[in-house]
Amino acid sequence: MICSQNTSITVTALGQTLMTYDFQRLRPEQFNQCKSLFADSTFVITNMEPALGIPGIGSPTRPPDSPTHVMPISLLPQLQCLGINLLAAASNHSWDMGTASIIAGIQELEKCNFAYAGIGIDRQHSIRAGVAHKDGKTGAIISMATGKIRPGAAASDLHAGVNELRLFDADTLSDRDKEENLEEISRCKRSGYYTTVVHHNHEWMQDKRITPQWLINWAHACIDAGADLFLGHGAPLLQGIEIYRGRPILYNLGSFVFNCSSKEKWKEEVYWYTVAIKLQCASDGELLKMDILPILLDRKSDPHGFPTIANDQISQIILDDLADTSRRCFGTIISLSNKWRQNT
Repeated sequence: MICSQNTSITVTALGQTLMTYDFQRLRPEQFNQCKSLFADSTFVITNMEPALGIPGIGSPTRPPDSPTHVMPISLLPQLQCLGINLLAAASNHSWDMGTASIIAGIQELEKCNFAYAGIGIDRQHSIRAGVAHKDGKTGAIISMATGKIRPGAAASDLHAGVNELRLFDADTLSDRDKEENLEEISRCKRSGYYTTVVHHNHEWMQDKRITPQWLINWAHACIDAGADLFLGHGAPLLQGIEIYRGRPILYNLGSFVFNCSSKEKWKEEVYWYTVAIKLQCASDGELLKMDILPILLDRKSDPHGFPTIANDQISQIILDDLADTSRRCFGTIISLSNKWRQNT
């Protein structure tokens, strides 16, 4: 299918953003490199993993031996400066500073005119899509989280919180959660929006690189309901890519920024390899082209976890591993022709 440039949509999908340090000030060259790379995209999408930290509001909800992840509210404009305009806010850390912090965070996101989803002042609000407009196109984002959502964190009819997609056993999702999220996806698609679903999952297999069958089924259901892109986060590593009904499913993109509290827990190189994926789509959302940019997260510096474009050797390792997983698990063929080629 050939689509003229003025009707096509360019979408950049990123790993989750666990940013607790000032990226722009501490790594200006890397920050500006990312900003330049994303500049031609209609929509740039990430999952904000930490809670938003607003001075004087909220207090830690986790026990002392459990990591609390908080992104200072002062860093929020940096995400917009990078070109990120669709923000998934649901994660297992969204409630790390409590309900008051979620409510205040929503107010700050709305002050910034940031299209966000996944947290809300009540259940209906947390399911509701965030909507962004750029270059005459409209994009919608629906965000939910599964696993390690502690009591009190989920949004309810009378309570602010996270859009939780509950998993009751090894493969059974809550019917109500599924139905209400799928209806929102369908509503967005009926409105003519480019529709993205972002799912933050902590119900992992023993081998974190393997995608559980229930999650595959859920991703397919989202596409069937009208989603143009399904983007997974949660585990800080790459899983496979599937093309389902002409739409990309990126089961887990690892991290875009990984200012984790402890490098010792994440020693293996696989946790520091990631990609940015640029999708060229027709006006109806059908995938036309996919370009993959391998990224290395710096684990040797202090603070650690900021992204830089991987060198040729590391790029080949990342692409080979992603291609192998995608082929074995989903029959998706990724080749060197899919590498995101930068202008020099």
